Amino acid sequence: MRDENEETPGADFAPGVSDEAMESESDREVPYGSLRDDMESLYEDSRTYLEAEVAFQKSRLAYAAHHTRSAAFYGLCAMAFLHLALLGLVVGLIIALRPYLGAFGAMGLMVALMFLFTAIAGWMALRQFRRISEAFENDA
Repeated sequence: MRDENEETPGADFAPGVSDEAMESESDREVPYGSLRDDMESLYEDSRTYLEAEVAFQKSRLAYAAHHTRSAAFYGLCAMAFLHLALLGLVVGLIIALRPYLGAFGAMGLMVALMFLFTAIAGWMALRQFRRISEAFENDA
C-alpha cells in the first residue's frame, strides 16, 4: 500500500530546481493581464480591423468604379450600333417601299411610324415616372 504522504514519482519534479524556486516562479506568473492591457489590446485590434475594413472598401469601390466605366462604355457602344442598325432598317424600308408608295410616300410612312413609336415609348416612360412619384407621395 502507498503512504498518503508519499509523493507521486515525477510530480512537480524539476531537476536542479528547488521547491521554493518553483513556487515563487509560479506565484509570479499572472494568468490574466490587467484590464488596461486588455483594453489596449482591444483598441489595437479594433483599429487594425477598421484599417483593414477601410482598405477593403476602398479596393471594392475602385473595382466597382472600373467595371462601371467599362459597362457604361460598352452600353453606349451597343446603343450606337443599335441606332445605326435601325437607321439602316429605315433606309432599307424606304427603298423597298418606293416602288409601291413612291419616294415621298415611303419616306412619309417611315417618318410617321417613327413618330408613332416615339410617342408610344414616351407615353410608357411617363407612366413609369408617374408610378415612381406616386410611390414617394404615399410615403409622406
